[in-house]
Amino acid sequence: MTSMLHAQETSQKGWFTANFDFGCRDLTVTITHSGVNASDLQFNFEGDPSDPFSLNFPTTPAGNSGNLSAGQTRTFTYTIPGTYIIRVVDQSSTGSNQDRFDFLDIRVLDKFSPSVAARTCSNNEVVLFFDYAFDPFESFDIDYGDGSPLENFVKDVNANNGFIAHTYETNNVYNITVTGIFASGGNNAACNSVTLTVSTLQAIDPPVLNVITVIDQANISFEYAPITEGLLYFLEIDKGNGFEAYAELDPLVNPTAITVDDPSLNSNIETYDFRIRATDRCLSIQEFSSIGSSIATSFGLNDIDTTIDIDYQWLTSPADFTQIDFFVDGSLNTTFNDPASTVPYTLTYTNCTQIAPYFFQTVKNGVVSTSQTLTPFANASLVLPATEAPTAELLGGSIRITLPGTTFALGEYQILRRDITANFNQISTTISQSFIDTTIPPGTTEACYQVRYVDECGNVSSASSEVCVIIEAKLGIPTAFSPNGDNINDFFSVTDGIYNNFQMLIYNQWGTLVFQTNNPSPGWNGTFEGSEAPSGSYSYRVMFNNADNTSINRSSGTFVLIR
Repeated sequence: MTSMLHAQETSQKGWFTANFDFGCRDLTVTITHSGVNASDLQFNFEGDPSDPFSLNFPTTPAGNSGNLSAGQTRTFTYTIPGTYIIRVVDQSSTGSNQDRFDFLDIRVLDKFSPSVAARTCSNNEVVLFFDYAFDPFESFDIDYGDGSPLENFVKDVNANNGFIAHTYETNNVYNITVTGIFASGGNNAACNSVTLTVSTLQAIDPPVLNVITVIDQANISFEYAPITEGLLYFLEIDKGNGFEAYAELDPLVNPTAITVDDPSLNSNIETYDFRIRATDRCLSIQEFSSIGSSIATSFGLNDIDTTIDIDYQWLTSPADFTQIDFFVDGSLNTTFNDPASTVPYTLTYTNCTQIAPYFFQTVKNGVVSTSQTLTPFANASLVLPATEAPTAELLGGSIRITLPGTTFALGEYQILRRDITANFNQISTTISQSFIDTTIPPGTTEACYQVRYVDECGNVSSASSEVCVIIEAKLGIPTAFSPNGDNINDFFSVTDGIYNNFQMLIYNQWGTLVFQTNNPSPGWNGTFEGSEAPSGSYSYRVMFNNADNTSINRSSGTFVLIR
């Protein structure tokens, strides 16, 4: 270590000297009575700079204050960082304070270490970089740990940082010790040294890029062999104009993998080349990994009729290309020998549940590259072909709709109706092929129906062509009926039709009300108070509003019950 040979620090009037006037805690300072003032002096090591002429000389801590005769020395250790004054007073003098006191400023620093970092370079060279931002040292003693002489590096006071290089004779691990040295008057003995362990570098190994995986349009992940601390690593990209720096790889944060989020990428349409560059921190030598290429892929609907036909496309760099594999649902489907799909590859599915995730994969220069994994139409519905038109028939006061079969497995039917409104609106869903509409609004003269269906995956078909039913309540009333259970004329009822606000009243020949209803179907079954009504003549009265809401009132009519 460099020896600090310097003159004693002298007080303002020269009455005493000190071996140091600044240093790190715990700083030991020794003062000596110079004899310039032959009188005995009273001293105080921890003088307060804001009250230098105080006659209070504390005796604590030990050694802080006392008497000093010519030629004598006193020693004190400062344990707390700060600025102090050593002050002495001539007690025999009766002059002013300025005449009686003498001072020396003392600055005590906290434990301080040089701010230094080591960078290993090729050919066994190590460069030490110093940061002077908060550095109180004038120079640095450097022990390179290889038996070479101690080297003193002097700081440039006009610079913010500095560096010094050293070349080792052999490739090995070395401990470098750096000690800060103060200028004349300072004591660095209590300050901290810094020891850096370095592994010298003769050459660097090429990095190894293993895997490229497209996550989505803007995100790509990379896997690589573990990278080494002490070197600089950069992921580079070629977008068609040569390689450029893309992302720095930190051995502590990204030792084996990194995912890059770049909104400027269009990885579903374009392909990119990637490699890793390794260099020493002196930028004197560099090595590159093998080049890998991303894979772009997309899909589209070819046709949908009795089957679902989907086109698959791919694109990757043709350089060093050998083959590309197509995987569906995790299994190899087929292999292609072209780096791009000049003609799409088509797969045919008979059911939407057969559509599964897919990806493309290739190996180039030992780098496994995988496209984004996509499921066709996972987030968008297919439009299924329309079914045939349903059939519809008037059934009493309702309309029965018979629904057609579907091309693909049924999830549900959607029934659409146009009535007094001009547009078709969905009125119900069903999984049955037969549906009875009982919700026809008053005033409807024609009800038209379409049908859609939903498959097992939620895809919806186009609407079928329409079928319409004319609704006109032309009242028809029989003149006789025979409720004998032979299913022929067993009920007295009006003909089928849409009757709004319907009411039918039936009376026997003595004028007794034997039946009434607000439902045009099924009618009267020929019973009264739980017993069969006798054969004979009966009268009726029917009232309702027609489909066009015209009020109809037939107050008289007779019919015969036959048994």
